[in-house]
Amino acid sequence: RVREGDQNTAVGRIIVQGTTVQFSAPDYKTFESTGVLQAALVSSQPLNETYEIRIRFSTGSATKNKDFIPDIRLNFSAEETRLNFNVSIIVDREFEGTENFTLRLFIPVIPRGKGVMKGNQKTAVGYIIDEALT
Repeated sequence: RVREGDQNTAVGRIIVQGTTVQFSAPDYKTFESTGVLQAALVSSQPLNETYEIRIRFSTGSATKNKDFIPDIRLNFSAEETRLNFNVSIIVDREFEGTENFTLRLFIPVIPRGKGVMKGNQKTAVGYIIDEALT
């Protein structure tokens, strides 16, 4: 029996080793006129099977369905370590300045020990730059 204060007592942390998926950068920028914001996910090692990854969005100064098209489902294929994807930007004729929104990584629940985890970069900010500013 080990009691607190015994010389054989140690406090530690268990670190689970596994594959993580995260955004490749903390933010992504695009000009509104391009109609697309390019972003990417990266995994810490090649995946052993295909996983469905979802990107969810939170409105900042940019508005869902007015400035960008929200909610994306992606298939991160086995053996990939990088997955590039596009967010559709709605081109309008209004001068709005630079607007932003937040992308959030969502990995559906999978049976314990059989999936991937979110890495440290779970969110990223998307910036839509209005060309009238440049």
